[in-house]
Amino acid sequence: MVDIHELLDGTVEVRHGGVVLPAAPFRKAGEVRQQDVADNKFPASILEHLRQSEIAEDERALAKTRGTKRETAVIAAAIERRRAGA
Repeated sequence: MVDIHELLDGTVEVRHGGVVLPAAPFRKAGEVRQQDVADNKFPASILEHLRQSEIAEDERALAKTRGTKRETAVIAAAIERRRAGA
């Protein structure tokens, strides 16, 4: 759950679990500049690339492992979590 708090000085904070999340105000007219969209797409593409890299690394580790059933299950669970986007 996300909580929105307006402070006495007029600033607004977005919080989740007591942690303040980064947020940027948009113009009230509802205008969204192309730059605003591009700024949000770039980090998203980097994060998706990192997620895919982590999945590939875990799959390689799973293929190489001669570990216990528990170790294999832990790696397999990590792969599924990452695929689910958790």
